[in-house]
Amino acid sequence: MCGGTSMPEVKVLDLVAASNSSGLLSAAQFPDQLPFLPERIFIVTGAPAGAERGGHAHYECHQLLIVTAGIVIVDFDDSGGTFQVSLTGSTQALYIPPLVWAKQTYATEGATLVVLASHKYDQADYLDDRAEASRLRDV
Repeated sequence: MCGGTSMPEVKVLDLVAASNSSGLLSAAQFPDQLPFLPERIFIVTGAPAGAERGGHAHYECHQLLIVTAGIVIVDFDDSGGTFQVSLTGSTQALYIPPLVWAKQTYATEGATLVVLASHKYDQADYLDDRAEASRLRDV
């Protein structure tokens, strides 16, 4: 398990963006911008406005959240406290390291969230207890 004060913190990353008449291209390079290489990608679409997802931490999995349409509000706890970030476009991403409890609220109808994950899906990696995630992270 990860933990301790050397753990990377949640951070908003500015993606490389190039725009012209044919559209907007946003990109992140690995491992230049992230401390992990993705092993899994998942996309959340069709969530009604106000829907909540997440509400857990991961023991080992790192995640990068990118909103490609609409607005997704992310509430999270890291060693600095409790925070909220509003993701509104594909030129920024939110990096969430292990042992950070996070919840996503889909603020607009049609919001789309793309998540890159460092690990394949494993139910045993999920930590639903917010207080336990905080205790393990701050050990």
